[in-house]
Amino acid sequence: MVTGGSRGIGRGIALRLARDGAHCAITFRKDARAAARVVAELEALGVRAVAERLELAEPEQVAPVFERIEAALGRVDVLAANAAATAFRPVLEQKPHNVRRTFAISVDALVAMTQAAVPLMKGRPGRIVLISGIDSFQAMGGHSVLGAAKAAAESLVRGLALELGPLGITGTR
Repeated sequence: MVTGGSRGIGRGIALRLARDGAHCAITFRKDARAAARVVAELEALGVRAVAERLELAEPEQVAPVFERIEAALGRVDVLAANAAATAFRPVLEQKPHNVRRTFAISVDALVAMTQAAVPLMKGRPGRIVLISGIDSFQAMGGHSVLGAAKAAAESLVRGLALELGPLGITGTR
């Protein structure tokens, strides 16, 4: 399962997983046509693929999406948390809703996705992979809020590795 899989890095991750023989679920927020094109690319590689619309800023949408993924693919082995969004502007110009949205997408949704994905890993080794960025540990103009959210998500993944390791599920960034 790859968030933000309809373009960019997420698309690349999904294609790599498919080349390695993995059936793939991707999520997208807006561009259903782009998601459908990626599904076609994945299926051309001989795997099953589905695309699900998911607004990660609304973590309550996560569980139903995972239920549909389970119905279509049967399980989840890898959760690649790739999608992110922010308003790239100085902190003094940030609006409260942009800060909340950035943290909801990077942190709240990761918690919800983990809670939904782990039961679908069905006792097999699983992976939770966070795609982060340099702004999580290096100050960059206009990136303070996203960097803080990604740093929080990285901390969460380290905790997940500790908590879920005994189940055979590892987390990495």
